[in-house]
Amino acid sequence: MPNTRRAFWEKKLKENVDRDGRIDKQLESLGWRVLTVWLLENARRLGTSEHELLVGYPQLRAEDLVNAWAYARSHAAEIADQIRQNEEA
Repeated sequence: MPNTRRAFWEKKLKENVDRDGRIDKQLESLGWRVLTVWLLENARRLGTSEHELLVGYPQLRAEDLVNAWAYARSHAAEIADQIRQNEEA
Protein backbone atom coordinates (compact mmCIF):
# COMPACT_ATOMS: atom_id res chain seq x y z
CA MET A 1 0.00 0.00 0.00
CA PRO A 2 1.42 3.41 -0.91
CA ASN A 3 2.41 5.62 2.01
CA THR A 4 0.78 8.73 0.55
CA ARG A 5 -2.96 9.27 0.17
CA ARG A 6 -3.63 6.20 2.29
CA ALA A 7 -7.39 6.79 2.59
CA PHE A 8 -7.67 7.02 -1.20
CA TRP A 9 -5.80 3.74 -1.72
CA GLU A 10 -7.70 1.89 1.00
CA LYS A 11 -11.00 2.93 -0.61
CA LYS A 12 -9.74 2.06 -4.10
CA LEU A 13 -8.50 -1.38 -3.05
CA LYS A 14 -11.80 -2.16 -1.30
CA GLU A 15 -13.71 -1.09 -4.41
CA ASN A 16 -11.46 -3.32 -6.56
CA VAL A 17 -12.08 -6.33 -4.30
CA ASP A 18 -15.83 -5.67 -4.36
CA ARG A 19 -15.80 -5.32 -8.16
CA ASP A 20 -13.76 -8.50 -8.60
CA GLY A 21 -16.24 -10.38 -6.41
CA ARG A 22 -19.17 -9.15 -8.49
CA ILE A 23 -17.43 -10.09 -11.74
CA ASP A 24 -16.53 -13.55 -10.39
CA LYS A 25 -20.19 -14.15 -9.47
CA GLN A 26 -21.33 -13.02 -12.93
CA LEU A 27 -18.83 -15.31 -14.65
CA GLU A 28 -19.79 -18.24 -12.42
CA SER A 29 -23.48 -17.65 -13.18
CA LEU A 30 -22.57 -18.04 -16.87
CA GLY A 31 -20.88 -21.37 -16.18
CA TRP A 32 -17.28 -20.18 -16.00
CA ARG A 33 -14.88 -21.50 -13.38
CA VAL A 34 -12.96 -18.56 -11.85
CA LEU A 35 -9.43 -19.24 -10.59
CA THR A 36 -7.15 -16.85 -8.75
CA VAL A 37 -3.93 -18.22 -10.18
CA TRP A 38 -1.52 -16.23 -8.04
CA LEU A 39 -3.09 -17.69 -4.87
CA LEU A 40 -2.69 -21.23 -6.18
CA GLU A 41 0.87 -20.57 -7.34
CA ASN A 42 1.80 -19.01 -4.02
CA ALA A 43 0.40 -22.02 -2.16
CA ARG A 44 2.43 -24.31 -4.42
CA ARG A 45 5.58 -22.27 -3.80
CA LEU A 46 4.96 -22.62 -0.07
CA GLY A 47 4.87 -26.40 -0.39
CA THR A 48 1.17 -27.15 -0.74
CA SER A 49 0.69 -30.26 -2.87
CA GLU A 50 -1.78 -30.49 -5.71
CA HIS A 51 -3.73 -33.04 -3.67
CA GLU A 52 -3.96 -30.58 -0.77
CA LEU A 53 -5.16 -27.84 -3.15
CA LEU A 54 -7.83 -30.11 -4.61
CA VAL A 55 -9.02 -31.10 -1.13
CA GLY A 56 -8.88 -27.50 0.15
CA TYR A 57 -10.71 -26.11 -2.89
CA PRO A 58 -13.33 -28.75 -3.73
CA GLN A 59 -14.58 -26.73 -6.71
CA LEU A 60 -11.18 -27.23 -8.41
CA ARG A 61 -10.50 -30.06 -10.81
CA ALA A 62 -7.10 -31.47 -11.72
CA GLU A 63 -7.41 -29.91 -15.18
CA ASP A 64 -7.91 -26.51 -13.53
CA LEU A 65 -4.53 -26.86 -11.85
CA VAL A 66 -2.90 -27.86 -15.14
CA ASN A 67 -4.33 -24.70 -16.70
CA ALA A 68 -3.34 -22.58 -13.70
CA TRP A 69 0.27 -23.82 -13.85
CA ALA A 70 0.44 -23.14 -17.59
CA TYR A 71 -0.89 -19.62 -17.04
CA ALA A 72 1.58 -19.07 -14.18
CA ARG A 73 4.49 -20.16 -16.40
CA SER A 74 3.50 -17.88 -19.27
CA HIS A 75 2.75 -14.90 -16.97
CA ALA A 76 5.51 -15.37 -14.40
CA ALA A 77 6.23 -11.66 -13.87
CA GLU A 78 2.53 -10.83 -13.38
CA ILE A 79 2.09 -13.70 -10.90
CA ALA A 80 5.23 -12.74 -8.97
CA ASP A 81 3.99 -9.15 -8.78
CA GLN A 82 0.59 -10.23 -7.43
CA ILE A 83 2.23 -12.43 -4.80
CA ARG A 84 4.56 -9.58 -3.81
CA GLN A 85 1.66 -7.11 -3.56
CA ASN A 86 -0.26 -9.52 -1.35
CA GLU A 87 2.72 -10.02 0.94
CA GLU A 88 3.15 -6.25 1.29
CA ALA A 89 -0.53 -5.65 2.12
